[in-house]
Amino acid sequence: MRQYVWKQRKQIGTKIMNLIKLGISSHDAWIRSNTRKGYWTVSGHSVVNYSMKNEVLARWGYQDIAQQYEHIRLNY
Repeated sequence: MRQYVWKQRKQIGTKIMNLIKLGISSHDAWIRSNTRKGYWTVSGHSVVNYSMKNEVLARWGYQDIAQQYEHIRLNY
């Protein structure tokens, strides 16, 4: 889910502003946003994981895939 959210923010400035809003320092936000690494690599970095916790993703309307799987597994 973090990769999907990260990929939606296309421009560097948008990524920086959103990371700062989530409590990341401007220096760390600039480093993570201005990298040439792929979406998957950046989404696994500790800065992105810290800022986009599962609770934040749930607030934005994204459901936890592991939780959904567990629910389906127990009910079938």
